Amino acid sequence: MMSALFELVINEQWEEAITLIQSLADGDAADQIFHQNQFGITAIMIACDYSAPLDLVQLMITKAKLDLRKRCLLAITAICGSTTLHRAAIFQSEPCSSS
Repeated sequence: MMSALFELVINEQWEEAITLIQSLADGDAADQIFHQNQFGITAIMIACDYSAPLDLVQLMITKAKLDLRKRCLLAITAICGSTTLHRAAIFQSEPCSSS
């Protein structure tokens, strides 16, 4: 089952995702942020894939730090072996120029 945050992010509904995170208690927000789909993908991974606004990604990281279970958002690995940082580097990088 997909979390509400994951669904908003996968549909590129950035402002709605921000509003959702801000409206939730810290524990509930963390649960939404740490939710993984059947492939181990999290909402922040999708946000990096789709070049989401930086304020959304920063909000996810900030709320994840308040997780009572002390999980590390950036250490989560998808089934394919990628982490959030891998995905951010791959999808945010610009091509090298030949000059």
